[in-house]
Amino acid sequence: MLEALSISKRFGATLALSGVSFMAEPGEIHVLLGENGAGKSTLMSVLAGRIRPDAGTVTLYGSPVRTGSPQAAIAAGIGAVHQSSTLFERMTWEENLALGGFGLGSRLLDMRAIVQKAAQLADELRFPLPPPGTRIEDRSVTDRVRVEVLRALSFGPRVLILDEPTSVLAPAELEGFLDSIRQLRARGRILILITHKLGEAMAIADRITVLRHGRVVAQTTPRETSETALAGMMVGDLPLASAPSKVREVGEVVLEARDLSLEDRDRAILDRLSFTVNRGEIVGIAGVDGNGQAELIDVVAGLRAPTSGTIFVSGVASNGSGAGVAVIPQDRDRDGLILTMRLWENL
Repeated sequence: MLEALSISKRFGATLALSGVSFMAEPGEIHVLLGENGAGKSTLMSVLAGRIRPDAGTVTLYGSPVRTGSPQAAIAAGIGAVHQSSTLFERMTWEENLALGGFGLGSRLLDMRAIVQKAAQLADELRFPLPPPGTRIEDRSVTDRVRVEVLRALSFGPRVLILDEPTSVLAPAELEGFLDSIRQLRARGRILILITHKLGEAMAIADRITVLRHGRVVAQTTPRETSETALAGMMVGDLPLASAPSKVREVGEVVLEARDLSLEDRDRAILDRLSFTVNRGEIVGIAGVDGNGQAELIDVVAGLRAPTSGTIFVSGVASNGSGAGVAVIPQDRDRDGLILTMRLWENL
């Protein structure tokens, strides 16, 4: 089994983990549940060797695992897929996999053999592989998650830790991904899934550990609990349900897309798309990854010019830029922030 005993970690004035003990057994999916900031990712980073705890120990099948060393964790049999991508953006997906376990054991990389190994594993997990030779920076967030899972599995880990892997998956992709996790469990691996999605935890977990404010507040199973109970464990006392709000009246049209078309290499990404957004209104855009929603946001934000069609903001034709349109991108790390700069510089 994997066992962490009395793990504590402080970052300045913030106590991220306080005496956390955690255990996971072979052939089980153990869900680590908690709000953002509960300490889930910090605990994962300790188990995966990225962070050395201030106190506590980690053992795997009775043998101590040296903390603070990703290399030691991998050698012990602990693999991890982190919430923020650790892939090399300017390299192809094949090259990223070559830098994992597929490329070990020979002085010269045999890319053809690496691709064959990756394809076999991807086929077992029912993961579609990107077109040959495509760089990571040109792939969707979903593709990146799949490549990261394949790279982590290339080391043949006995423990696989997945930090919020489904946060970027479309609903149609979710069940297939969870099935892949179940297949890994059937082979005797220890699967640790970090999430804050209650339904997901109830659907896939064998056991659930709940963290709140850096402490373990509950250990349970889906049979013994409910989504409502888990929510209470995560956040404390839940507020009483309020009376249903009155139907709101929306205001005038503030954003209009009229007959937007976007072509790329003779392929129609957007085809005469029209919609309106009224003041005081939330409009949802749904679709399986790769069906044009990312490109639509780029056009509305002024990052790409449509092949034809017009965007109106408060009745004025606009290309999006500087017209009162703001965007929070899907990939915060790549498109939303400059990670090497300080917080105030990003602000």
